[in-house]
Amino acid sequence: MSTADSFLFTQRDLNCLSDPDRSTRKRALEKILKEAQRLNVNTAGACEALAKDFLLLHAHLLRCLKDQAEKCRELAANILNVLFPLLKDAGEFVVPTFESVRERIGCFPQQEESEEVRLELLVLTNNLIKVSRDRLQVAIPEVALILEKSCTDKFPDAKKLTADTVALVCEQFWVPGMKEHVPAISKALQQNFSHQQQKVRVASLQAIGALLIHDCSILKDVLPHVAKFNVDRSKQLREEVLKTAALWLKTLDIAEAPAILPILLHGAADEIDQVQQLSVDLMEEVGNALEGKCEAKESMVEEDEFDEAVLSLYPKAFHGGRPGKGARLLTASHLKSILQQLLAELADWTAGARQKAAVTLVNVLIYAERSITKHAEAVLSAFSRSCMDEDETVAQAILNCIRLAGGFMPADVFIGVVEANLASSSLSVSSKKNWAAVLGTLLEGSREGQVGPLVSSISAAVSELELSLPDTAEYQVHVCRILEACINRCGSQCARVRQQLMKSLLRLHSLKSSESIASRALESLLILSRILGECEGQGEEDFLFRMETESIVNSFCEEAPQWRRDSYNLYIFDSLTRRAGASLAPCLPACIRIFAVGADPQKDADVRSVLLLLLDDLLKQDALLDALRSHGGELLTLVVLPVCVWRAGKVACALRKGGMSCLRVMLNRRICNGEQVMRELGEGFKPGLLDSIVKSCMDDEDAEIRFITCGALSELFVMVRNRLDLEQIRTMYIELLKRMDDSNDRIRVEAAKAFAEFLPSVPRGYDSTQFEYLLRGLVVHLDDANEEVQEGVLPAVLRAAEISPQSFLSIVRECRGKHRRTEWCDRAIAYAEELSSA
Repeated sequence: MSTADSFLFTQRDLNCLSDPDRSTRKRALEKILKEAQRLNVNTAGACEALAKDFLLLHAHLLRCLKDQAEKCRELAANILNVLFPLLKDAGEFVVPTFESVRERIGCFPQQEESEEVRLELLVLTNNLIKVSRDRLQVAIPEVALILEKSCTDKFPDAKKLTADTVALVCEQFWVPGMKEHVPAISKALQQNFSHQQQKVRVASLQAIGALLIHDCSILKDVLPHVAKFNVDRSKQLREEVLKTAALWLKTLDIAEAPAILPILLHGAADEIDQVQQLSVDLMEEVGNALEGKCEAKESMVEEDEFDEAVLSLYPKAFHGGRPGKGARLLTASHLKSILQQLLAELADWTAGARQKAAVTLVNVLIYAERSITKHAEAVLSAFSRSCMDEDETVAQAILNCIRLAGGFMPADVFIGVVEANLASSSLSVSSKKNWAAVLGTLLEGSREGQVGPLVSSISAAVSELELSLPDTAEYQVHVCRILEACINRCGSQCARVRQQLMKSLLRLHSLKSSESIASRALESLLILSRILGECEGQGEEDFLFRMETESIVNSFCEEAPQWRRDSYNLYIFDSLTRRAGASLAPCLPACIRIFAVGADPQKDADVRSVLLLLLDDLLKQDALLDALRSHGGELLTLVVLPVCVWRAGKVACALRKGGMSCLRVMLNRRICNGEQVMRELGEGFKPGLLDSIVKSCMDDEDAEIRFITCGALSELFVMVRNRLDLEQIRTMYIELLKRMDDSNDRIRVEAAKAFAEFLPSVPRGYDSTQFEYLLRGLVVHLDDANEEVQEGVLPAVLRAAEISPQSFLSIVRECRGKHRRTEWCDRAIAYAEELSSA
């Protein structure tokens, strides 16, 4: 055969391709490749000559694709890749070439071991598809196998090229017979979705996107894997999945939209601004394209019904504006199916799935707007289960969803749903806490003017929560949020339930478990008081206290004897007495009846303790001083003294200490007068209750009680100065001398102060024997080891000098000779001498 006219080779070159020596075959292939790369086939004659040459060469090259030498196989593939695009009609060579390629890389395991050769064979496959024309239909089995098996190639470049080739077939060279192979190719491509290289993941996604256009039967299988690209670490891939979803929505049947829309909607919650914006733009584009196919126009919110205040809750990708009508209509048309899918994912056991569903729901609500109302029960129930999710991202996203729902749903709808669920007898405490969080967040996002008419329902819901939730901060913070939102949204319309709101806020203010909640409750109470006061022309912060305190306190009188430590109204009374100030003055008689419960030893000890603490605080309020003085006798007789009576036990001791503290405050502030005190002290040989109380408490085992009693006596002696009879004087100085010998120096100093106030009541020229006994009992402490005691007792010693200066001098001079330090006695003697000479 003559090869004189050949462009590419000589006969010797062809012979060399069959030579046993690999080097010879390699040289021949390199020569042919070099000639092929220099070919110019711009003329018809050149094309015909090339076709003749290729006819002779083709079989040899296919044989070389199986050569034992890797370089020979690579060179053969290179030659084919150079020549096939140059052929005017390559039809008759396509199928044999596909078969040869399939034998090398279209099987498992692949026969071709070299990565470079496999990649070159895939390039050849790509070129063959482009030049195959009508012959591709015949070669479909081979092409499908090549693509399917090459998807599993370990070489990343080969994976990418395979995916690109799939996309090429789908977009430009699709033939009907290819459809039956779509599931197998799709399954193989999906294995590359988790590949570490971004380029492989992107190409695989693009290929799946193109495949699905021709066979949507794989959608159900593909979607869960494609949806994961919404949270891929690659920004490019997150953008690509949005473009793919938008393409599917525009080309597939509208019935498939519910499954695809969440993928596109999720993009608006992306961490990158460009991805967010792409999602919003694509959603607008898809909405405009499909607006005519949607069937939910009756559920759309008209422009004049839309509350622009809700725009503040939108992500920044929306630029503070409302989505287009087409996008809103598309979402509303398929809202039920979308919600079913996303709400199910909210309950997934993996945090990643819950996070994705939660942030997608935010965007679904933005597009759905008021259409969400029809699904209020299902949506709010799901939110109540997820708003306390252990994952902070999920919990925060759900709270954003709830605020949006509050802005779109009519208030009567969401309040009705919450009320119905709170009324369920099977609802657990933790579930009630969740519903409380939901209601508070709904109210925060609700529209102005909608909540006001329903303020009574909100107040009833709060009452239910107060009775059923524990008093710990994690529960009560949600009650506080409900009340804050109610006041902010309802304003002056709260007047109808102002007393109930006031009681609820006072109860929260009394919580010891959280200072934050207590301060927030007080701030809300003052805001409510100011709002309602302004409506009445009285904008002061004490408006509510002036209007409601007396009514509230009077309502407690009957039930106070049945109070327990956790009684709802005890909390309210606690805050009210501490905050009402002068507003409490008109109802002090009712307060005394309540405080009298603390004097009953048969009542709950915790309640008695709380009441005594409240009374101690009340007695110190300057705003109530005049009113308290007008009821001082009742307080002393009915409330304070009965508590101070000695009873056995630690509880009784603690209460007795509280009672003596209240007595000391009353005496110090002159809430009771001298006549009332003398009436309770009695007479020398007919002592009253106060007399026995003072003596028992002076000798109490509790050092703090003894200390407080000494302080109370200092005030008492001032009030009853010159009113004590001789027997009272005698018994009192004996008790005081006992305390001067107390083991606690702090009590001895306090007893010395009481002694100094007591001595002016001792008459001049008092019985000399008793005076000497009294004076010696005091002077001995001028030589005490504790200088504070020495200094503390000196005023009492000086007061004693005024009773009988001459006897005083005689006794003190005698005692001076026995003291280690005489300066204190010298001061006392000097003072007495001045009195004698005066």
